Amino acid sequence: MQKEGQYFSFNELDPTYNTIIEFIADNKETINSIADVGCGGGYLAQRLRCLFPELSITVIDSDPSLLRSISDPNIEKLQGSIPGICSQRKFDFVIAKDVIEHIPDVVEAISELTMMSSRYLFISAPGPFTEAAWGDLTHVRPYNRTTLGHISRRYNFRILLMGSSKRNIFVRLLARLIKLNIDEISVYAFYEKKTKTEWCI
Repeated sequence: MQKEGQYFSFNELDPTYNTIIEFIADNKETINSIADVGCGGGYLAQRLRCLFPELSITVIDSDPSLLRSISDPNIEKLQGSIPGICSQRKFDFVIAKDVIEHIPDVVEAISELTMMSSRYLFISAPGPFTEAAWGDLTHVRPYNRTTLGHISRRYNFRILLMGSSKRNIFVRLLARLIKLNIDEISVYAFYEKKTKTEWCI
């Protein structure tokens, strides 16, 4: 993962963080444990600790220096990468914000994320036609809403909410005029795991 603040997705300017916080607040009766996979410098985890001190929060990142920068002793820190880090652990809510675009074997990685989740999963990634998608040398590919929809069908999750962070109003108007989806900087989805009796529905 990249240093906090170096890219748009690792600082407080990203409005997606507020969407995640609102989701937790709306579902706090069913969320007791959270895993932030690819946590960067821990901005989200430390904010969640302030807002929801009763939650058990675990952060996971491949960069040990980023994990060391998280000073809160009540946040569990695990070093490693997906796939392979902790598919045996279960969390009520697994967050993978701007992670999957870095992973060559994304099918195996998403399989692990879904195994880690006992109920909810959040995935986001840069959309096509963006500097966010191709400006980082470690990005393998961009994603779109169709891709996120495939995840729900393959892994027996229902989509609770799908959205995106948007470009400025002028680009959005242009995108609408030429009927091309270039206005989305990143796309995201909140998923809920189906019960076995719902798999065929």
